Amino acid sequence: MYSGCGGNQNRFYSEDECMNYCSTHVYKRRIQINRPELILIGYNPTPLGSTTTLRCKAYGQYPIRWHKNGVLFQIFNDDQRIYVSIFD
Repeated sequence: MYSGCGGNQNRFYSEDECMNYCSTHVYKRRIQINRPELILIGYNPTPLGSTTTLRCKAYGQYPIRWHKNGVLFQIFNDDQRIYVSIFD
């Protein structure tokens, strides 16, 4: 006999029967994933040709990847800044 679900008085004839019943009743921790938040620092809309800052709050989700028109930006500098032109 197998007793089930945290030592209560349930009785099962096999380990499979116990696991099938108990695995559907055990509390499963839910992982909450928040969507990243994009914050514009500066003027909105940003004047053409000016520099602006976009800050991404990712709430522990790494790595942060930036895309423009479906193309991934490659960051090669140590300061993690991305330089973009409207002509890119």
